[in-house]
Amino acid sequence: MADSNILDIVPGIVADVAGPLLFRDAELYRTLPGTGPAHNPGQGSTPKWGCRALVTNWRDSTKAGGLVAAVDRKILILAETLEGTEPQNGDSVVIQGKTYRITADGGSQPAVTRDPARAVWVCRGRA
Repeated sequence: MADSNILDIVPGIVADVAGPLLFRDAELYRTLPGTGPAHNPGQGSTPKWGCRALVTNWRDSTKAGGLVAAVDRKILILAETLEGTEPQNGDSVVIQGKTYRITADGGSQPAVTRDPARAVWVCRGRA
């Protein structure tokens, strides 16, 4: 641990402590195009990754400032629980049976950011 930064262990601590209490089982889906030629790309695929996430509201000041659309929800995904990928604009997250599309439309806030401790992905979700 002598060569490690304290921030390297924060995501694991947050996942261990807050994960079971606040975050729910969720799935992240990404629609991928077919891999054939442009005139006939073929059937695409939709891989899925399990994770733990929660849905909350953006602050009123964030909405009023034009950073996010009034209908956007804040989706927090525990980074430690999402292995093998990172959320992207256009992905979908299903939490407790409800689907949210990750989007950057309708505001200047990016679709996906990460908190400074790198414990949580912060996504703009729209039902």
